[in-house]
Amino acid sequence: MGPKIRVEFTKNPAVFSPGEKVEGKVLASSDSPFQCRAVEVRFRGKAHNGWYDAARKAYYEKEEYYADETVSVWPSSGRSWEGETLPSGVSEFPFSFTLSENSPCTFEGCVGWVRYTIYVKFDIPSGRDISTKKIFTVVPTTDLNKDPQAKIMPKVFEEKKQGFFGGRPLLVEASCDKGGYVPGEVINISLTFKNESEYDVTAVKVKLEQKSKFYGKALGTLKYVTKSSAAKIKEHIAVKENATGEWQGKILIPSLPPSDLPGCSIIDLKHRLQIRVTCKKNIDLTLPIRVGTFPLLPEDSAPQNYPPPAYVESVFGSVDAKEKDDGEEMTESAFTPLYAYYDWSASPYSALREEMNRVSMNN
Repeated sequence: MGPKIRVEFTKNPAVFSPGEKVEGKVLASSDSPFQCRAVEVRFRGKAHNGWYDAARKAYYEKEEYYADETVSVWPSSGRSWEGETLPSGVSEFPFSFTLSENSPCTFEGCVGWVRYTIYVKFDIPSGRDISTKKIFTVVPTTDLNKDPQAKIMPKVFEEKKQGFFGGRPLLVEASCDKGGYVPGEVINISLTFKNESEYDVTAVKVKLEQKSKFYGKALGTLKYVTKSSAAKIKEHIAVKENATGEWQGKILIPSLPPSDLPGCSIIDLKHRLQIRVTCKKNIDLTLPIRVGTFPLLPEDSAPQNYPPPAYVESVFGSVDAKEKDDGEEMTESAFTPLYAYYDWSASPYSALREEMNRVSMNN
């Protein structure tokens, strides 16, 4: 049996920031010595979209690179055509690459992705080359304090007549406590009703939605749009006919990538609350929000007073990250992105969280 190889990063979890060094090592274990011409490590950062459009009978595709660098980590004297001997046991080969300052966030979607990968190849002179790969996560700092939209409380108003032939209207106003959040925060949602119709309001549904736009090119440029539900709540209420009422709800933001996906020009992300009020004729409202990685703080709060984030698996779970040019030997294809998540319940940060809520509700 040939040698077994794997990649280990010095950081655990393997989450890096733009501009940071990505360091690790390749480990090769073998029961006996073996010949090898060279050990090559490739670092690639890439975005790729691709889908088939049946109506246009064309495959749309687009990609862009953020890094693509290959180094030989063994032997130090350079590649040997006949090969040199690697001993039995475990051999280690360190590597180091640097992320660019404008590297976009790791992202996985149904027809597109942003991925950062370490590829390893052992060039074997007397048989098939041995290869593997390891994907890691890149998460930039998206500071909500520098985003003007994050500080604005979104508000929307909708009115709809409830009868079959006109009738009297139901009026609904929806708002949330601020415009920007980080995963782990709770969105406080408020609805006010003025029900002038002859029908009762019976329920409220709220969905936190991630809207993804993927751009591809074939017969011109085409856009592919998906909508994914990250969290949702439903509550039965009763606002009688010819009455007014209020409803308040909360929805927790799970582990998500930051809005917009800055640095990537072929994928765009938006986050929003989709609200449905159930009556004779339902009313749908949309509240746009911003998701960041650094929380919006009260103006008098020093930066050191926020809890350090953990890195939590994406709410959308793992994906099969096998690509068309991967060899059969690359069996590890499952990948789950990790995103910054703040546990506001941990002392002593619960008091800061309450202060943040108080300030946002009073603004």
